[in-house]
Amino acid sequence: MKKTESFLSGAFFGFVMGFVVFLIASSVVAYCIELCLHALSKIQVIFISFFDKRAGAIYRYQSALRKHGRLYRKYRSWLIRKGDKA
Repeated sequence: MKKTESFLSGAFFGFVMGFVVFLIASSVVAYCIELCLHALSKIQVIFISFFDKRAGAIYRYQSALRKHGRLYRKYRSWLIRKGDKA
């Protein structure tokens, strides 16, 4: 194992490694927060839909609209790959 030539180069390497660890840790924490908020949103939709039938119908409509959009984009990409212009 080779020692660093000076305190300055060792401190610089430590600073760089510390910064990389900080970036990784902050991105993991941000991802965990996003995952928790997404789960809470799903729980909220289920809870509200249970008590308010009108809100449940709206949530189901929005879900069906998103599904339609995904399927339509998939269909359009299939048409483009096939060579037809619609």
